[in-house]
Amino acid sequence: MITLPDTSFKASDLQLAQVLNSTTKVNMLKVLKKFDLYASPNLKKDETARRIAMEVLDNPIEILSRLNKTELQIVDELVKGNDHTYVVRKQRKTCSSSRSISL
Repeated sequence: MITLPDTSFKASDLQLAQVLNSTTKVNMLKVLKKFDLYASPNLKKDETARRIAMEVLDNPIEILSRLNKTELQIVDELVKGNDHTYVVRKQRKTCSSSRSISL
């Protein structure tokens, strides 16, 4: 969740690096791995967020090509929406392996 200090902010006022900086560094490193990018794990959190944002904004087609169907649907909803669009997805239910074998 992102907490804004002032209620006069709009979503368009946020920069991608600010949004990325709201997550943990471990999650940012997972994003880098998914997009087949590299940034040293020794960098500070804000520098890692800035580098991810720079790579995503410099190569949007390459980044979009690495997303799966569900992630592309989320991006599509955000693009079609406005500043107040909020996208929520239910977590997939997974069956335990012993349960699927007995069926």
